[in-house]
Amino acid sequence: MFMLSVWGVTSGSIFKTNLMLLHRFTTVKVFLPVCFLLLIIMSLGCADKIKTDLLGYRTLDEGLTNSNDVIGEQSKFLLKSLQNQLMDSATVQKAQIWLPRAQQIEKLSEDVFDYILGLKSQLKKEAGLKQTAERESFRENDKNAVLRLFRKQARANELYKFLEDYRKNVLMTDPLIDSSFRDSLQVTDHYFESSGARAQDFEKLFFDDIPVVAALAVLSKFQNNIRIIENKAIGFCEAQANK
Repeated sequence: MFMLSVWGVTSGSIFKTNLMLLHRFTTVKVFLPVCFLLLIIMSLGCADKIKTDLLGYRTLDEGLTNSNDVIGEQSKFLLKSLQNQLMDSATVQKAQIWLPRAQQIEKLSEDVFDYILGLKSQLKKEAGLKQTAERESFRENDKNAVLRLFRKQARANELYKFLEDYRKNVLMTDPLIDSSFRDSLQVTDHYFESSGARAQDFEKLFFDDIPVVAALAVLSKFQNNIRIIENKAIGFCEAQANK
């Protein structure tokens, strides 16, 4: 996993504090770079393999999932506001232009978000998923399941294409969206996208030698990226209709 080899091991007390802060931040609208997420994952991976490691990964995933829910609700609120502008004579003409674009962005976002949700389900099955009415269980520390799904079954390459196509399709919804967001839409990670890394580096960077529960957190961060882009783009559409 290139790039990560320069990161050191954090002490248990410092790392515990970081986890608490991360959980607090990701339950509101705060957007974490994937590299920071991977730093935490690598710090956990360097510690003793004990139950607290798995708890840390779960905390990451839970915080990101909560963040995704909050941002998703904000985007729905913006869409509703845009729909209401159709009933206002002062904004109806522009709303008729921008509402379809916002709805297209919502559809593109849901498609990729749901695709990643499907990857999570596949990964859990690879790790021996067992479900009851009350709970689900799987081998959270299984690194081979991650290897099988993302390398041997080439799901990492497939995911990378989905994310890149999503970026292109969002920018294509309108020339103004393209010019406003072309340089800021981040579907993976700033380091990865600015370093000239290639598609074949994607799996090695994000899914190499990590357990299932850590891979789930990485997938949640990609979903977080989608929710951020959706929120910004729909907010842009709503603002244009108000001009």
